[in-house]
Amino acid sequence: MDSQALADVRRSDAGPSLVRMQDGERVTLRLPKALLDELDLLVSCHEFDDRSSAIRQGIRELLDARRAKVLAKSAEIARLQGLVAQAPRSDEVLRK
Repeated sequence: MDSQALADVRRSDAGPSLVRMQDGERVTLRLPKALLDELDLLVSCHEFDDRSSAIRQGIRELLDARRAKVLAKSAEIARLQGLVAQAPRSDEVLRK
């Protein structure tokens, strides 16, 4: 398993994470203090090893929840593009 695959794979139901993030892009963001306080509470209750782990898990859950919706939209766009490609061009219609 490469280091990318070994990136912190902690899931909320998987128990303690023993794998640390080795590679990855750094992202900087600003969050309201109330959200950080809640993150810190989760960390202090040992739900996550640190803030970064909690944020990564939250992003995973967001992506999992939205993935099917986005794929359905993509399929619909592809279907509509196919219909447009099959439709006669306006100059062909005007010549008739």
